[in-house]
Amino acid sequence: AGTATKIEFYIDGTLKGTELTAPYIFNGDGNTLDTKTLSNGTHVFKIVGYDALSSATVTSTATVNNVVVPPVDPPPITSIQNAINSASTGSTLTIPPGTYKERVTVNKQLNLILTGVTIDGKGINVPLQQGLFTVQANGSTVTGGKVINSMGAGLELRGSSCLVKDMEVAYNRQQGYHGSGFSNTTIRNLDVHHNNLSQYFPGTSSDHQATNPKWNIDPFWEAGAGKVAQSNGMVVEDCKIHDNGGVGIWFDIDGNNVIIRNNKVWNNDLSGIMFEISNGAVITGNKVWENGRLD
Repeated sequence: AGTATKIEFYIDGTLKGTELTAPYIFNGDGNTLDTKTLSNGTHVFKIVGYDALSSATVTSTATVNNVVVPPVDPPPITSIQNAINSASTGSTLTIPPGTYKERVTVNKQLNLILTGVTIDGKGINVPLQQGLFTVQANGSTVTGGKVINSMGAGLELRGSSCLVKDMEVAYNRQQGYHGSGFSNTTIRNLDVHHNNLSQYFPGTSSDHQATNPKWNIDPFWEAGAGKVAQSNGMVVEDCKIHDNGGVGIWFDIDGNNVIIRNNKVWNNDLSGIMFEISNGAVITGNKVWENGRLD
């Protein structure tokens, strides 16, 4: 026999590869064949070697039996916070519809989908000026959901360059939303209603108890639909703010360079929109009616 010049590899009569140089390994893949590329059953493997004058053939038959492992479904989501903690930063996380009784913090940048989700704070200790649902991580987007029955605020804003949209925030003891210490965050198309009304939290008391029995917390301190301080560049747009026990949209103490536009604000017990001890506001396109009435 002479020196090999070419080796051909056949599977079931079909040429699958040709090697022209030693060590003549099939597809150069370390002398292995991935059988998962073949169907289960009997297959014929043939090698034909050539030298300058002749050729030789070796044939072998083998049975392939690939075991298919079915995919494992991820465990069901029973806690929004656990799902957030397990998610990769920057990913999209969709929470299944349902009611979740827990306090939640978005502590990493996410695109969080809460369509059909209710976060219910009944029985959970949430201090005043803190939220049942807190958006803390910069650059996060939260879409949908309902936040109700918080002992403090429903929604707390802490992260910069965030977007919270299409959310209902209602029946919270102190206020719908609260925030400070961020910049360039937007709330859009929120429905904020029936916050700071004692009929939904009978028999509660606090250091800032309201003198009017209609309210839980003194709205001249901080209660009602929502209050934001020490922020820059916040946008409140396309929201419905109504039937709250206090001010509707409220910026106080360095709530600077804000845009308040295209909102509907009605039937709040104090001012519809209040902007104080702050600088730079564009307030445009809003419909504001029947606020400041306690009847």
